[in-house]
Amino acid sequence: MAFYFEKAMLEKYKSVGYNRNMKRKKYIDNSKMSIASKSLINKLSRKFRRRGGVIINDESSIVYLDSRNAEAITLDAYTILMREKISISALIEELEHSEQYLRNENDGSRLDVVKNEILAKEKSLRYADRYKLPKIEIEFVKKDIELYKKIYRRLTEDESNKNS
Repeated sequence: MAFYFEKAMLEKYKSVGYNRNMKRKKYIDNSKMSIASKSLINKLSRKFRRRGGVIINDESSIVYLDSRNAEAITLDAYTILMREKISISALIEELEHSEQYLRNENDGSRLDVVKNEILAKEKSLRYADRYKLPKIEIEFVKKDIELYKKIYRRLTEDESNKNS
């Protein structure tokens, strides 16, 4: 039963072109990144799962993640597509994205998506010491934040130019 639900959810988001315009980061050598253990995934996702959230990592979701060049993608407040091997920072970010959806902080606009990427990445940095993230991962997240801040500034400038 769960497989059919998961497949239907995945098809729904493929059909609407979920985050079609968002560019994903380049290939990352995961051997240099932290890898979240199953127990850590269970610990960090407990609240998410208690409210009915599902983490999907079946074959079709992996194919979709490959097509988006992503470790994981949060589809809504209750659905995360995720690889079995995921960095701790990415896990924290995706769980934060589900919270953002739950708080109605993401209307799907590019501006909201970029703003929420920044906030989720900043949250993962706040937990860097607790989960002993390697320096290279911390630097990678910091570079991502700077990139997203540039995109955010460009998008807000474009919006203000449209309104003037």
